[in-house]
Amino acid sequence: MLRLILHYIYWALVFFTGIIQLLNLSSGFYKLGIPLISGVLFAHCYINKSSRLHYPFWGWILAFVSVAILSYQLNGIDTFSLTYFLVYTTFSYLYFVVLVNETSPLVITRIVQYVKILVLIQIPAVIVKYLLIGQSEHGGIGTLS
Repeated sequence: MLRLILHYIYWALVFFTGIIQLLNLSSGFYKLGIPLISGVLFAHCYINKSSRLHYPFWGWILAFVSVAILSYQLNGIDTFSLTYFLVYTTFSYLYFVVLVNETSPLVITRIVQYVKILVLIQIPAVIVKYLLIGQSEHGGIGTLS
């Protein structure tokens, strides 16, 4: 049950970044929350199935990280920016690994249903945002950033 709640919070943070920005709340909610939750879910998955984990597309991720490091060295990007970029992108891959290795069809079904609801919320959110703010790109589209 806690795993499912963490999945829900993860997707809520992904979908509500625009609202967080629009309300001028701290970006730390999603900048720290998304990688933290995906890391916790991956750690739980790794502890429970360490030898049986399936890592699809790991070669692509390795190539991606290699290109990012090469770009860092060639373009003189600061270390913090590289670290932040890699954490934010590779932890999303770890969340993908968690989903690929999920054995409970009920958890997957509930996550898919929840994401469908979050997608459908975008339509009234865009209308309300248009009525309150007018035509603007500030804060993203709907609830998304």
